[in-house]
Amino acid sequence: MIPKFNEYKERFELYSDDAIKPGLDSVIAALMKVGNPEKQLNVIHVAGTNGKGSTIAFMESILKEHGYSTGVFSSPALVDVHDQIRLNGLPINQEEMDKSFIQMKEAGLSGMLTDFELLTVAAFLTFKRNAPDYILLECGMGGKLDSTNVVTPLVSVITSIAHDHVGFLGATLKEITEQKAGIIKENIPVVIGLLPVVANNVIRNKALEMNSELMIYGKDFKMMPGEVFEGKIQVSIPKRKMKGPHQAINAAIAIEALWKAGVNLQEEVVAKGVANTSLLYRFQEIAPGVFVDGAHNPQLRRC
Repeated sequence: MIPKFNEYKERFELYSDDAIKPGLDSVIAALMKVGNPEKQLNVIHVAGTNGKGSTIAFMESILKEHGYSTGVFSSPALVDVHDQIRLNGLPINQEEMDKSFIQMKEAGLSGMLTDFELLTVAAFLTFKRNAPDYILLECGMGGKLDSTNVVTPLVSVITSIAHDHVGFLGATLKEITEQKAGIIKENIPVVIGLLPVVANNVIRNKALEMNSELMIYGKDFKMMPGEVFEGKIQVSIPKRKMKGPHQAINAAIAIEALWKAGVNLQEEVVAKGVANTSLLYRFQEIAPGVFVDGAHNPQLRRC
């Protein structure tokens, strides 16, 4: 259940199913009814087991420091449905959600979609109205059959691969990776994190099949000792608010993804963006020596 989402459904008498039903046919049909807002956005599409939210947070902060406006669609909700759709770092308000629900109601979407599919359409409508410079779009589950996988992005990003949602994505890393690699589009660059060998091989083959340039952490870009990003640009990072060596990798993925998306990055501004990035409930210090962390998937030792 998405907190407070049912309040909008009831108020606008717009029905959707709370079940999980992987597949794209329904959301594609619904988006056609509302004018295909997803086709008018500059999207960076992010999949992975862990690190999606943190990588998006780094990209959001870096873009903000460069003066760009942003839209973010993420899951699950941290407080309620409003924070799953963000504009310039802030959850949308009731007025914005109302506008999207009015459009969906008038288009006759009631009964067509699952809750997450309906929320995906609401996000695209919100972004079309507000026209942020860049949309950071997080897969809800998997990739290939996720309702967000209707976009042609500027770059596709796969942060990590481990066992998650095995009832839907498969029991093996190969099966799970095949689902997440489904976001790779023809001739669109792909940026990946430090993945298990079997996952790396699956993604390499998919990128080759789709004629997509593949940028691999540790090979094509990396975070060097002393917090120095090395890729097409070199950036020295001051002390990060986001702690842990895994966040250094996520920061590097974010920088590389923005570079491949064609963002005109300035080294000093990138460094400031990375240093200032924070994410609620992700290893967040709420009192001296007291931390909370909402991470919920196990991570295999990267090899």
